[in-house]
Amino acid sequence: MRIVIEDECWTHDDATWRQEMVRLLITLEEKRQHSIDTDIEKMASWCAISNPEFVQVLPTRAMTISPRAGAVTLTVHPGGDSEVLCDPPWRLTASAARGCVKRPLKLVVENDLSDRRFVAASIPAFQTWESSEWIEAVNGGGSHLLNIIDHVKRRPDSRWRTFFLFDSDRLHPDELSADWTRPGGDGCQGFEFERRCAEIPDAMPKTRWHRLNRRSIENYLPNTLLQNVDLSAAQALASGEVGEMAKFYNMKRGLKGDWIKPKDGTTNIIRRGRSKGAWERLPEAIQSSLMEGFGEHVAEQFKNVLPTEPWPQDVRAEADALELALLDAL
Repeated sequence: MRIVIEDECWTHDDATWRQEMVRLLITLEEKRQHSIDTDIEKMASWCAISNPEFVQVLPTRAMTISPRAGAVTLTVHPGGDSEVLCDPPWRLTASAARGCVKRPLKLVVENDLSDRRFVAASIPAFQTWESSEWIEAVNGGGSHLLNIIDHVKRRPDSRWRTFFLFDSDRLHPDELSADWTRPGGDGCQGFEFERRCAEIPDAMPKTRWHRLNRRSIENYLPNTLLQNVDLSAAQALASGEVGEMAKFYNMKRGLKGDWIKPKDGTTNIIRRGRSKGAWERLPEAIQSSLMEGFGEHVAEQFKNVLPTEPWPQDVRAEADALELALLDAL
């Protein structure tokens, strides 16, 4: 956030106010992701009397750290609101501002183990943010995420201190098109999450949520780790014949999970049709290797991802964009 401290904060002659300002400045020093915009000389003079330990530290930060383009502006003023009542920019008292400053950004994910591990592995700074309590990964619990989105939608303080990350649940590259709609008779949870986030007013721009480009978080697992689970399936998935469709493979349940030649003879024409015949056109040997998937717990392999993992170019680009969006939100 961009914290604007108005001149009146340094001249307001009230003992309680000075105590609140000291607490706010201590919190700002702890939560160093926030920029400070104020009159440097007035801050230094005030700190020399009321908060000597920060007489050099905070003025230096105010001069050297610039806010990010997408950062929320919070103005501190003795006559500000005592709580967040509207969308930003906010104008709050020192006490109310401190409550916002010390509150970590909540990163709501569908699974706080596998999703968090992927974010930590692909964004090196994430673990520092987490250990500094700038960000907190929160389990959205799959379909329960819709309820969390609706709850956040109603609260302006939460809208701007929450970031949603969820699977696309798409079965074919064409389904990432902006004009694609979920076919009747088949579910696409990621589409519903995206639609619900997009319905939140302009107060919550797209920079506060990210829909993964691949089908699921499991589709980001390095193939070297998948080989430890099922060598034949991993080799088939990495083959040139599968190509781009590997990003939309049903990692847990395989082709039979999408009703591609299910062994029990059942069928779901709509779901099967969403892959546009891409899997049926593969050689029989590759289809056979991909029939079963890697199992319900394949995401546990994220714990084995090394910090030096050479992510594919598209994953690196997506992770970089996610990192920038999170930095704006922090």
